[in-house]
Amino acid sequence: MDALANPYPTVTLAFKRGPDGGIIEEDINETPETKDEGREMWREHMAVRFVQGRDTDFDYEQVDANDEYEDRALQEEAAEERYFAAESPDNVLDEQKPLEGESGVQDY
Repeated sequence: MDALANPYPTVTLAFKRGPDGGIIEEDINETPETKDEGREMWREHMAVRFVQGRDTDFDYEQVDANDEYEDRALQEEAAEERYFAAESPDNVLDEQKPLEGESGVQDY
């Protein structure tokens, strides 16, 4: 994570996902051929800048402190783990007590 937060400013290469999902090299100083390509490059640059936490116009602390933006599935999984960790097993046999009641074996 430290590498994402502190990229090397002198590096002239970047990497992106290609159409087949593979990682391809991208020239940072590449000049777009069309207005649409330029817009797409700008959007990608802004998205990376935002994810790296370098957008000075955005208040990251406000989002980080807000519980509504947390991953609900992850929260539910953590709550489930806490529940089962705190549960005491009622079906564990006490070795000092003799067994009583039905054995569960059908005897017909």
